[in-house]
Amino acid sequence: MSIKKIFSLVFVFMFMFSVLTVSVNADDSKNIISDKVIEINEWDAYNRIVSMSDDELLNEGFTEQEILKIRNFNYEEEIRKRAALDDETLRLYGYSKNEIIELRQAAKLKIIPENTIKSISTATMSTILRYMESYSKVENGANMYYCRFSFSWCWSRIPFFCIVDMVAVAFGSSTSDKFTYFSDSDNKVYTALTPVASSSTTYYQTESWQYSTSKPSSISAKFAVGLYDYDNNLTHFAFDGYGTFLLTNRSNNARLYLDACYGHTTINIVPTYSVSISGVSVGINFIVGMDEQHCTGQFYENFTITTNYIYYGTVYGKNNTGGTAS
Repeated sequence: MSIKKIFSLVFVFMFMFSVLTVSVNADDSKNIISDKVIEINEWDAYNRIVSMSDDELLNEGFTEQEILKIRNFNYEEEIRKRAALDDETLRLYGYSKNEIIELRQAAKLKIIPENTIKSISTATMSTILRYMESYSKVENGANMYYCRFSFSWCWSRIPFFCIVDMVAVAFGSSTSDKFTYFSDSDNKVYTALTPVASSSTTYYQTESWQYSTSKPSSISAKFAVGLYDYDNNLTHFAFDGYGTFLLTNRSNNARLYLDACYGHTTINIVPTYSVSISGVSVGINFIVGMDEQHCTGQFYENFTITTNYIYYGTVYGKNNTGGTAS
């Protein structure tokens, strides 16, 4: 990803981010929030990969170059490298005083026990899927219905793998009238890369949603979660971000089913996903070796919905019917 791209639309990002922050914090009952703050344990994802044979990894879609990187990666070395950072830098990483002590004690061991590695390899993150607005327009003599959502996320601590992550959204319909992604310049994915090793500036990324006919009824975006200097030292991390997206349908009687998902990459693999849609069930499945944080919801009846009918996990329609709030 080029620095030029990172700097693009800086002021647009700053404006939109401030607007989103105010609305998200205004009233949690109007958001579709993941059931809990999810623990992302990279050690588990790493072990799933290294325990597989080369043939199994090839069948999963990994390249021979990626497999070589997996085999050559030394997890304990990464722990010792992080433990060598000063206290102030580790605090910027999100570590508490006790977590810093645990990290340093582990790094002193000749062989770090697996339960210790697992403990210090756990970071947490939260996500919110939020209904923003809906409206209709007459196009070519017929009504078209639109609804806009935002999907935001936030890390509590910097994980060990800071490469390229992905967000993806799958959407399904209760009828034969399918929802489609509407591409426009106002709806993209935005992240801020915050300095963690110096007083340098914050960098902003803007990424367009990608839609492919090979993965219908879904969109995705990849973005850098870390920047490094020439000595491979982490200098910036994307603690949080968000993306807005617009869906459209020719019918206002179809229920919308959403699965918004954050996929965190371990090792140096290319993030990718598959989408499954069966009846009212929609889902994103990331490639093995990626940790997933899902946020799902249902959007009932037509697009004249009011935000007062939105609860955790379920969106109620104009007649306040359907579903149970999670």
